[in-house]
Amino acid sequence: MKLFDWLFGKKLSDTSIPDRTISQQQNTVHTNASSKSTSHLLSHESVKIQTKALWLIGETELVYPQSVKAAVPVIASFCDSQVSLLRERAVNALGRIGRRDYHVIE
Repeated sequence: MKLFDWLFGKKLSDTSIPDRTISQQQNTVHTNASSKSTSHLLSHESVKIQTKALWLIGETELVYPQSVKAAVPVIASFCDSQVSLLRERAVNALGRIGRRDYHVIE
């Protein structure tokens, strides 16, 4: 760290990029990666994993609904499931996604 200070004359915390901008970029990258890695779990054979994936998508996509738009038909297909918990989680996920941007679930 001292070498960096000597070379550039200031610490990393002194940079001109606002903390909020860095935080927003990190959240966007994390959420997009999270929704892509979570959506594939909807086709998992385990009902427990499917319900957890539906719950997680519903929680995270309240903030970034566009990132899961391609998975909406798959999520909606769980509304016809024989497993009541899958139906519940699917409706909840669609509701949370649609609360932010209803065009995504049309």
